Amino acid sequence: MIRLNKPFWCSTTTYFAINDSLEWFILQNGSSFDSVRWLQRARSIAAAKRKLIEAIENNELSLGEAVRRMRGISGLSQRAYAERIVGIATRILAEVELDRGNPTTETLNKIGRPFGYTVGFVPRARKRP
Repeated sequence: MIRLNKPFWCSTTTYFAINDSLEWFILQNGSSFDSVRWLQRARSIAAAKRKLIEAIENNELSLGEAVRRMRGISGLSQRAYAERIVGIATRILAEVELDRGNPTTETLNKIGRPFGYTVGFVPRARKRP
């Protein structure tokens, strides 16, 4: 039995998980090139998501930059991410990515939802001496 224990977000908007046992099975059982490519893509997505989380936690990104990276990780165009995944107009997503416009909290919640983010108050980052 394979236990799945490393969740990450995939561009098909479905949650998958990778397990070391699954990786071993794919590589040892003469699996197709597609399986190996899928595994490499999954690792790449997981690494990109970890970098995004770290950058957000360190206040290194503007809202627009963070949204642009989220969409980049998904591998989708602005139109596909806005209309199919988030359910907003492409123009609104484009304005948010450019740090323009005045999106509502509902819109921001829709944009962040696929990555587990929601709008809320956070403490200001303190300047280190």
